[in-house]
Amino acid sequence: MNNQSHTPPHDLELEQAIIGTFLIEGNAILENRLNPDWFYKPENIMIAKAICNLGKQGTPPDLLQATIQLKKEGNLENVGGPLYLSESARKVASAANLKHHLKNLQELFLRRQLATFAQKQYYKSFDPTIDLDDLLIEYQNNILNVLDFNEAEIVSLDQSFEKVIEQAKRNREGGNITGIGTGLFKLDNFTNGMQKGDLIIIAGETSAGKTSLGISILKNAVFNFGARAAVYSLEMTNSQLSSRLFSQETGISAKRILSGYMTPQEIETLEIAKEKRKGALMFYDERSNNNIDTICASIRRLHLKYKINLVMVDYLQIISGDERKADETKIAEIARKLKNIARELEITVIALSQLRRSPDRPKPNIARLRGSGQLEEAADIVLLLYRPEMYNIKYDDPFTAIPNTGTAQVIIGKGRNIGTGSFILRFNPETSGFTNYIHATVDPDEHLEPKSKTPY
Repeated sequence: MNNQSHTPPHDLELEQAIIGTFLIEGNAILENRLNPDWFYKPENIMIAKAICNLGKQGTPPDLLQATIQLKKEGNLENVGGPLYLSESARKVASAANLKHHLKNLQELFLRRQLATFAQKQYYKSFDPTIDLDDLLIEYQNNILNVLDFNEAEIVSLDQSFEKVIEQAKRNREGGNITGIGTGLFKLDNFTNGMQKGDLIIIAGETSAGKTSLGISILKNAVFNFGARAAVYSLEMTNSQLSSRLFSQETGISAKRILSGYMTPQEIETLEIAKEKRKGALMFYDERSNNNIDTICASIRRLHLKYKINLVMVDYLQIISGDERKADETKIAEIARKLKNIARELEITVIALSQLRRSPDRPKPNIARLRGSGQLEEAADIVLLLYRPEMYNIKYDDPFTAIPNTGTAQVIIGKGRNIGTGSFILRFNPETSGFTNYIHATVDPDEHLEPKSKTPY
């Protein structure tokens, strides 16, 4: 950094290193805040603007994309052409220190801002025609303006109240479903739909149907409520997931769809279903499924590009995190990152989780959630899936009259702001689909337990 008194604080090597990092690590723009104004060199400001514009489009700004964007903006030659971009990229070994570099860049920017207005104030202080009170007020305002960029997320109580009232008005006009509908009316009765910023955990033992329930919810949300969803699965390929969607949509067994042993009529049914749901926004990103940080980067990218508002991650225990940490700590950290991104982007995230086995007491509870304490803390809603048919036993009260075959109980083990309870769904093993349980002589909500008076 040049420390001569007449030169504004800056570090050109740091600026070039940051630009190079964004060019070699395309996803960095989706994971880090970048402001072109932080740069000192005009050429670097132009490049940073191009990188930010690519990020807004959901396009990772590699060398080629940055070159195209700068050319489109008429600034490619102004920044030194592709050669300067290549030199910047070659100077960077990795993105490991990017956050630290960005912090230093912001600090230099603030110092320049302070230096600029301090110089103006210095000369004004010698002007006897300027009132001292006016001078002090201007000085104070300049200080506040420098600090203001760090306070963009601060919300006053009045603003918060106004937001609550506006939401209440929309809720009154729009009915009970204030979030994204699941199509499972007993669940929607509890939640009023899946809400922005919520992390919902669906937990169950192996083969209980966690993925199937998640897919049923996604299918209804996307096809019937216009949600825009992304799916991250370490268990299934996109073909397997789509086969389950097709199966639930058409009633044709997923096994038959995958095996190819179908009649011409069934093939035609699939074609009709495909055309019917053409244009539905559901995305699979199989490149980003192994690590929580790459998953979060992909979520940001899809949110920028397609405005996704619903995500399903299958499942927590097999996602890679910080391998230096114990499993339960790692799982809890993964859950917190998913919760943070749900809040940041104002989307709903559904995460599937394993339950510890308990042969003696198969009915699930929160304590059996792997990584239970911190995992439960991160979640807004925990749905525990229970199928007594798997253990050849009957339901407990108040569901003793309901047959255990082809049904499942969903226990709301935690419900921040909504309370707890449970309800029954119908389960079709052929399609692996969950649907509303309706008995010809029973009101759909007859078996709905009352909400807890003490919500989480």
